[in-house]
Amino acid sequence: MHNPMAFNEIPRQPGQDRPFQPPVEIDTLRREEPVTPVRMKDGQIAYFVTKHSAVKEVLGDNKRFSASPATPGFPLDNLIGGNTNLFSRFSIVRVDNPNHARLRRAVQAPFRPREVPKHTAMITEVAQQCLDDVRAAGSPADIVPLYTSEIPSRVICKVMGVPESLRKEAKKLSWTVGVPRPAGQLDGYDELGEFLRDIVRHIDADANSPVVLSFLKAALEAGEMSEDELVAKAVLVLQAGHETTAQTMALGCARILTEPDLYRALAAEPEFSDDAVEEMIRYTATIRGGPRRVALEEVTVDGKTYPAGTGFITSLHAANHDPDVFENPGAFKPGRDMGRAHLSFSFGMHQCLGQFLARLELKIGMQTLFHGLPELRLDRPASELSFHGGAGVYGIDTLPLAWKS
Repeated sequence: MHNPMAFNEIPRQPGQDRPFQPPVEIDTLRREEPVTPVRMKDGQIAYFVTKHSAVKEVLGDNKRFSASPATPGFPLDNLIGGNTNLFSRFSIVRVDNPNHARLRRAVQAPFRPREVPKHTAMITEVAQQCLDDVRAAGSPADIVPLYTSEIPSRVICKVMGVPESLRKEAKKLSWTVGVPRPAGQLDGYDELGEFLRDIVRHIDADANSPVVLSFLKAALEAGEMSEDELVAKAVLVLQAGHETTAQTMALGCARILTEPDLYRALAAEPEFSDDAVEEMIRYTATIRGGPRRVALEEVTVDGKTYPAGTGFITSLHAANHDPDVFENPGAFKPGRDMGRAHLSFSFGMHQCLGQFLARLELKIGMQTLFHGLPELRLDRPASELSFHGGAGVYGIDTLPLAWKS
């Protein structure tokens, strides 16, 4: 490709004929030019990375690539959250070592694999309450507001320590942080940050608490992080805990129900399988904006050399549908070979801290839904569903389902 395309011209929204897969144009880029030069609004040339192995090369090397928007050459154009708010300046996903290692040590305890299962009973209770609300609405019902967005909201607020009286406000702020605001209004990330900062001021610090904000406040008082760093981390956890898990559940459910035989096989199992959860996560990869990096020195990516200061924008969804890694990637195949090689939670040292909690929520949420509503089906063809967020968090607006009453 001799003339770089404008980055904004890369298709993000899939076609209605294949709403769960990357746009056809993304597949073409991965096949023909997996590290594609793109022109940003400021004239900078960066590279859009779509091949699984190349994405791993960029994200897996924290010594030669920087995740910080403050690093010269970082591709800032259309960066989710911008580059001036509290989230962008202090978030753990946008800092390099040694600060990243310090912050991760300070916040990782509540999200470790051995800690997350302690939430099983709570998540099960929440899922059952939400299922009761779906039943009360009657068939057909839109499960997005009643179930797929409500379970993650209730769960993450309980895990974080957000009071129930403030949960609806937390949910609203979490789902609207990326919506453009009129000039003079507080940035959405900063508004959510101030909301959480006020909660932290009134919560007790406890280094042994499973409540995340209490645990983080103890780290603050121990001098392990600043208040801004604490708030930025809380913003990340609360937003990701709301939207990405909710959209993975909704998109995964919709995709499974496009194949009645697949749905019946999964619903017939005593538990919704871990392999099916992993395939949902691979298939949907709701983060479409993609982690960004800039080269700190001369680097080689997919066999080509790039100078220091070169920016890279990765596509996790494109990588998850790379046929060189996932045979027939457009098929939904729980237990597929390499099924756990997906990059939905990113890769390398910035891999998602909340991934084990997300997996548990998806497993319990899908199991409760599939076992609780008999003969579940889409109330309209998948091609008629409304999707959104091609450049940020991809998701589904409404998901009307019917079942045997």
